Amino acid sequence: AEDISLKELADKKYFVNYSYLSRCFSKKTGTTFSKYLIDYRLEKAKELIQGRNMRIGHVALAVGYNDVSHFIQSFRKRYGITPDEYRSGIAK
Repeated sequence: AEDISLKELADKKYFVNYSYLSRCFSKKTGTTFSKYLIDYRLEKAKELIQGRNMRIGHVALAVGYNDVSHFIQSFRKRYGITPDEYRSGIAK
């Protein structure tokens, strides 16, 4: 749920150049840090939607989205359905 950036990790955790960490991350994971973070947050959101009776707004905040509508757009872009539709589909 915390704000995190590759620059912050490079500067404060690993003490390396941002560009170097970005290249290393992409080489190791095959994707960019921002795409990886979005995918990770959305996968966690799916778990929260499945496992708990949390409101979608609370799920969004729990996985690091401050704007619920942006969360819903990102979820729909990634999975082709809204978080509510996903919840309804697993409830059946």
